[in-house]
Amino acid sequence: MISGETGNTLALAVITGASSGIGRAFASIFAKQGCSLFLIDRNFKTTIETQNALTKEGAHSITFCEGDLAHESFLSSIPEKIRGIGLPVHYLINNAGIATQGDFLSNAWKKELASIHVNVLAPTLLTKLLLPELIKAQGSILFVSSTAAFLPVPGLCVYGATKSFLLSLSETLRIELKALAVSVTVLLPGPTQTSFYKNNGMNSLSSKRFPTAEEVAIFGYRSLKHKKSVAIYGAKNTFLFSVLRLFPSKFLSWLLEKFSSFGKEKRKNFLSLTNSLDVL
Repeated sequence: MISGETGNTLALAVITGASSGIGRAFASIFAKQGCSLFLIDRNFKTTIETQNALTKEGAHSITFCEGDLAHESFLSSIPEKIRGIGLPVHYLINNAGIATQGDFLSNAWKKELASIHVNVLAPTLLTKLLLPELIKAQGSILFVSSTAAFLPVPGLCVYGATKSFLLSLSETLRIELKALAVSVTVLLPGPTQTSFYKNNGMNSLSSKRFPTAEEVAIFGYRSLKHKKSVAIYGAKNTFLFSVLRLFPSKFLSWLLEKFSSFGKEKRKNFLSLTNSLDVL
């Protein structure tokens, strides 16, 4: 539970991917803190369900914006919709993300491009478009990255690269915006119990050894309020991040190749597949 904070209905929290998982958990937290919500998602049915649930939880003001973050035209329309609410943007939570599982050679390009649009273009452009409002309010930005940003991730090549981008973007923006009193935090959770895996064609996580979306969001919210730069969820992930930074990238690549399924046998199979692949 989060307690001891004074609600402020004049503070607007903008959250992407807000109808489920970590984004939905963030929406609940900000609602309970008295913030007005501007929630962005492409799934109309789940957004209505989320709105009803948040209302029952005591949310004062909720505005839903339905659309696909992969489309630049939709992203460009968001600031005008937010200005129509008439509230200052105090929080921007760039949470939405998608992934394509499989080796880079055989994954369809359209799916990889969609990952780049949602995971890179959307948070970058949305941050740029809303930055004037955030500067006026001396607000806070949070990017939801992943522990996949730490090292190469065979089988999730583009996804890992997009999360590395968010880590770099966040750390650099934090330096640039410090003088303008805008804080920037990047949240790096490991595997979390959400519908993300099922929605992206992967096996769902149900084991209690993995944190819930609510646990990760609470940690992210507290890190944001304390203006933390890099927020890695879990002691094991924090230790792993510290250790990995001690090793040269060449050694990590060798280690991953040795113990992943993308080794020598995989390469042999690739050679027999290249003539029949339809990557587009």
